[in-house]
Amino acid sequence: MKLRNTLLVISLIGFAVGFSDIQDNMLFWLGRPIGAIFAIVYFLFVFLEKPFAGYDAEQLRPVSNAPAKTSHKEKRNPALTGALS
Repeated sequence: MKLRNTLLVISLIGFAVGFSDIQDNMLFWLGRPIGAIFAIVYFLFVFLEKPFAGYDAEQLRPVSNAPAKTSHKEKRNPALTGALS
């Protein structure tokens, strides 16, 4: 949440500096591209927040339908071992 707000503030400051009328300094021309890059990253954070939260909840959920672990000897099927020998 804090990173997302920081990205928004940086993008708004970049746009404000880029669209200002002070054009004597060459660095002010970098304001618009920097603001656009940080705005894109901000919107990526906003749009992907819910899918990431769902994935995290899915990973933390205990798996109740998983089969019980068996040893290597119990996995052998006696019908198949008899047919192969």
